[in-house]
Amino acid sequence: EEIEFVVMTTYVSEKTDVMSVVEGERVYLIEKTSSDWWFVKKHLTQEKGLVPVDILKDVLTYTHFLKEKIDEKIKKLPVFGKPRPGEKMVPPKFVKKLQPLCIPDGQPATFECQVSGHPRPTITWFRQTQIIKPSSEFQ
Repeated sequence: EEIEFVVMTTYVSEKTDVMSVVEGERVYLIEKTSSDWWFVKKHLTQEKGLVPVDILKDVLTYTHFLKEKIDEKIKKLPVFGKPRPGEKMVPPKFVKKLQPLCIPDGQPATFECQVSGHPRPTITWFRQTQIIKPSSEFQ
């Protein structure tokens, strides 16, 4: 049984035996090489190398960390539309909820949701703990 860990923060390596990993990446433990470095295999590419132990967390711990971090970031998001005097406010509500998707790693995925409310709700998308900004990878 392979022990799975999730990478907490992106780590960029300059050394050949030490592997670069990105936040949210899943890895499997091969060997606890030392108290600071573990030899792991990437889930997606099967690439193997050393990574710092302190950036690895088990799936459950990572899930809790993610929820806390995202809640924290959501509280800091700016509030845009303010109602005009006498205007009725309607709290945001999902008209069409986000559906979970199960697709092979590396394949494109399309997530859709529909939200109603007044003033018009602003939707913010996250990838792990980072807000997704439109790019060639994300639209």
